[in-house]
Amino acid sequence: MDKKRIIYNLALMAVLALFILDAAFSTAYCARGFFDRGPSEDESGSGGYDKSSALKKAEQAFVQGDYEEVLRTAGHYQSYASKTDSELQHLMGRALLKMGRFDEARNRFSTVVNHSDNEELLDNAYIGLADSYFLEGNYKTAVDYYEKILRYFPDSQYLHIVYYRLGECYSALGDDTKAQENFNRLTKAYPYSLEANLLSGGSFDFLTYSVQVASFGKWKNAQRLSEELKKQGFDATIHTTLLGEERFYRVRVGQYNNFNDAEDMALRLKNAGYDVKIYP
Repeated sequence: MDKKRIIYNLALMAVLALFILDAAFSTAYCARGFFDRGPSEDESGSGGYDKSSALKKAEQAFVQGDYEEVLRTAGHYQSYASKTDSELQHLMGRALLKMGRFDEARNRFSTVVNHSDNEELLDNAYIGLADSYFLEGNYKTAVDYYEKILRYFPDSQYLHIVYYRLGECYSALGDDTKAQENFNRLTKAYPYSLEANLLSGGSFDFLTYSVQVASFGKWKNAQRLSEELKKQGFDATIHTTLLGEERFYRVRVGQYNNFNDAEDMALRLKNAGYDVKIYP
């Protein structure tokens, strides 16, 4: 493979990495209901600027791609309250990662690692640290952090990303054997993942996304919610699925070819008071 081809492939890997990272974390934020949370007793800062409002505003800015606003909003809250709040630190780290400010992003993720006892946030922070080195082209250090995720978080929801990144890192480092080992782990454990399809050179034209509002065991409950959503102008449909011997009725809104469009709809539904998840 000639030098120009290698440089092209590495650049392509970085672009794909940002896309996968953004999609995976954005889905996680929607699924966990971070947009509308009531503040706990110790979340209020001085001047009436509480964490719930700061987090909601910062997350909306992130979804809109206004990363400077994420930093301003989170920084304003932290000037009044905790400078080590893990959720805001993690969101700031993600914004800095998108802006290519890798050292600053690592500082934010490291703060989460040092101050949080929330396993999901810690998992996310280690992913952020690993990806900051990967996107910077420091593949050896990136490998160290991806391997830590496998050791510390064996049930991580991001293992498909980790295997893919490890394969890319080892490939860039010239270790084709270890690269293939990780790609094999990916395709065996997650054969239908986006990363596995990227690996096989497949097309993603078939992928669509919907926003799920709720899942019910009774049809009439799903129908009631569907009609409620339609009255508010949402394109709601009911999807029937079998889990074992049980039948469930899932109420979903829209069918989008673009993940960002699904995110926009998820935000609209969140602001309307619904707890939602994005599904392919």
